Amino acid sequence: MKSARVIKKIRAKIGDSKLLQSDFGETLKHTWTYLSGSVALKSLSIIGIPIMTRLLTEEDYGILNIFFTYTVLAATIFTLNTHVGTGRYYFENDQDFKSFFGTSLVVSLSMLIATFLATVVYAEPIARFLDLPVICIYFIVPFAFSNVLKSFHMQIFRAKRKSKKVRSLSLISGYLGFVLGVLLVYLHPVEERFMGQLWAGLIMMVVSGSIVFYRLAKYIKFDFKWGHLRYMFSFGVPLMPAYLSGFILAQFDTVMIGSYLGKAEAGQYSFAYNISMLMVMVVNALFYSWTPKYFEYMKAENYEQHDKDTLKLLSIISFSACGLILFSDWIGYILGSVSFHKSLYLIPLIIFGQYLMGINPIYKRHISFSKKTIYTSVIVLLAGALNIWLNSIYIPKIGAAAGAYTTVASYMAMLVLTYLAVKYCIKLHVTPVLGIVARVLVVVAVCGFYYVDFYFLELSVFLQIVLKFGLLLVSGLLLLWKMFPFQSGKTPFAKNLFKKN
Repeated sequence: MKSARVIKKIRAKIGDSKLLQSDFGETLKHTWTYLSGSVALKSLSIIGIPIMTRLLTEEDYGILNIFFTYTVLAATIFTLNTHVGTGRYYFENDQDFKSFFGTSLVVSLSMLIATFLATVVYAEPIARFLDLPVICIYFIVPFAFSNVLKSFHMQIFRAKRKSKKVRSLSLISGYLGFVLGVLLVYLHPVEERFMGQLWAGLIMMVVSGSIVFYRLAKYIKFDFKWGHLRYMFSFGVPLMPAYLSGFILAQFDTVMIGSYLGKAEAGQYSFAYNISMLMVMVVNALFYSWTPKYFEYMKAENYEQHDKDTLKLLSIISFSACGLILFSDWIGYILGSVSFHKSLYLIPLIIFGQYLMGINPIYKRHISFSKKTIYTSVIVLLAGALNIWLNSIYIPKIGAAAGAYTTVASYMAMLVLTYLAVKYCIKLHVTPVLGIVARVLVVVAVCGFYYVDFYFLELSVFLQIVLKFGLLLVSGLLLLWKMFPFQSGKTPFAKNLFKKN
């Protein structure tokens, strides 16, 4: 009974804390909504790997993965990236947002219809160029259209801080699509089972598209204005190289490892990389939920509050990175079969690279705010070129581990270049570097401990558990202690908690 009373008090105090009642507390609430949806979808993708690899041949599985890669690229290339400015335009506070969105929808749909007709006419040469079965070519544009619709939905409801709508669509399309895909793959003839997944995706395009149009219909007004068209192209087109180079930056390690070392090594690296994507989930959830507050602070030139929130976000991201790094091998043991365990040592380094990428939005979003997106494109192009160059040199020499090192180097270069562009070229306010460096050093220390333990220490499982949890506690105190002032008036939170009524 006494323990139940203590737990009840904890919940009451946390719920009443100044942090959760503040604007930043509202950000944390939306973060949980985004993160819970991301975790649910990531869990689904993990569950799907052993199921789909048993239903499909290696060749069919490869065809599907290549196909889905091209659909992501098609959504950017075939629309000239014009759809990505919708969320940004919402924060302009113009009264004609509905007109802008209607124009954006018509422009994207028109370009996709034109490219679909072209792919139908030239399906065979396109199939030879992409090294896909001809039948797959007919599905690329419809899948790209589905991606564009979901992007519109996410941008608008993220801007309006209706995170539950974003999560619900993701979960519906993800889980229903997964069940339908497994069923149709199983029922499809063995020689072309990959087609079951394509038909499932087409059905889900209709389902999710219907939901999107139903939810967004009230935001659509068909009133064409040239100014809207100029905004779409001036914002989206300069970002195309950044989107495409970002894809290269994220995926090209695996491609080059496969080219130099074979598909088995590429599979090992992919396994490690997929686990590190848990870091990306945390970063995206936090920054997506904070986007409205960011624009509010920047428009009001409230840089002091902007920096406070930024460092709070980075503290949470840094603590998450520490936890993932320390326990990455345990996660790998649980998720992967024994044959994949030899790549576990790569995970902490890749997580650190993803962590550096997660810091980048602190400065990168200033470029979007200033509408000078050409800087983002140039920076990501340079980082992508650096990644390819380093991989071409070091993968043949030291193996798949080079991919992890080049990931860290490329994201570090991208972060430094972004900071310099914002501070000296765009000349906007930048969050002080010292506050960021202090948090990065905590993560570096934790990552360093992992590799000291891995290469030099021979500790028992019990000692490893004690040290890892102890280090996680210390990193939490360093990163989060000042952020959570659990107190009521002048009485410390702990004293209030155990005080007799």
